[in-house]
Amino acid sequence: MEGSHGSATAVKFEAGQCRLFQLAGSYSGTLPLLDNWEIVGGLLFGTLTSMAVLPYITFGKWDAYQKKILMAATVPVTVVLFSLVLYLVYEVQNASDNCSACRHFNCASYTDSNCDIERLV
Repeated sequence: MEGSHGSATAVKFEAGQCRLFQLAGSYSGTLPLLDNWEIVGGLLFGTLTSMAVLPYITFGKWDAYQKKILMAATVPVTVVLFSLVLYLVYEVQNASDNCSACRHFNCASYTDSNCDIERLV
């Protein structure tokens, strides 16, 4: 069958390439000067905003109703999360002081001075 999805070997090769890319991205996220909180926040806000703003295709009345409900729910959630981010930026400043695990989410200590941002900049 020409034009089908490909052989099982080709599919496994493509899946392996995707897994390798994911592992490389995960590793690079543990390096210093890359802010994983910004990446997660951008993904979250981008997803919520795209649900509320971008046009969509409906497949019937029930599907249109569900999408309108989803759109109406994402706007207040986005506003609340944005307010939380503003609070964290202007009041808390550095969450790593209160949360030891938060520091390791942003930078893994491969050496003693690996995560010393002042020294790296």
